[in-house]
Amino acid sequence: MKKYQRSRRLIHLILAVLFMTVFFTDSICAIVCIDCHSTQTGRALAPVNLWKTSIHAENGVFCNSCHGGDPSDAVNAMSPSRGFLGAPKRADIPKFCGKCHVGVLENYLASAHGKADLASGPVCIDCHGSHAAKKASIEIINEQLCSKCHSYEGSRILKNAFKETEDLIDTLQKKNSVLKMEGFDVEGVEKGIFSSRNDLHSVIHEVNIVKVKESIAKIKPGLDKAEASHLLIDREKSSREKIGVLAISIIFALALILHFFRKSFDDPENKSQ
Repeated sequence: MKKYQRSRRLIHLILAVLFMTVFFTDSICAIVCIDCHSTQTGRALAPVNLWKTSIHAENGVFCNSCHGGDPSDAVNAMSPSRGFLGAPKRADIPKFCGKCHVGVLENYLASAHGKADLASGPVCIDCHGSHAAKKASIEIINEQLCSKCHSYEGSRILKNAFKETEDLIDTLQKKNSVLKMEGFDVEGVEKGIFSSRNDLHSVIHEVNIVKVKESIAKIKPGLDKAEASHLLIDREKSSREKIGVLAISIIFALALILHFFRKSFDDPENKSQ
């Protein structure tokens, strides 16, 4: 029996080690790249410090995810035979980013940006940055960035159309979270809001105001449905609160009547009679 228990513990230990190895391989390997560059100065050090502030670092996306190579081997990490790609040429940047952001790449390539000469036209890092890539936000559409290449007026129209619907989605999402915490079944509404956000975001990289407005028109009924669902729940909450207040009032009134009844019953004058 003891031998069986020891064998089972050994199997569990082996499985745990295998799991940890697979799960943390990228993180452990990436330390080789980061540790090496962290000891450098100037140009070699800069990418590490920038990466540490990025959405990539926040989500466990390390150097080798973009640049390839063998991050587990400090000597051969930058060997082409180990898949090292190095710094991409400007025209290759969309494909680099598109390895992970597949849908975004498709939208970008369909856009005026993607159809421009990639050697000189706008690519991902011009708006999102490279090593210090931040979480995508509507605020990326701004005069400082857009006016580097063209007039900001068209971008302003695009941003305003997008932002109005984005703000509505944010409001609905926050409302939904509150209702969920209060115990209401809003999972279906949540899925609808999530789907609407994805549909809206799917066209933003096409930088086409017509397509953005078409997308907004398509998702608007779903957002209206979410608002209607929230309104029904609010009415239900209001009814519950009124019923609760009424129930408490009735209980209080009964308690008060009972109190005076008992007081009257216990009065000595009533007893003497």
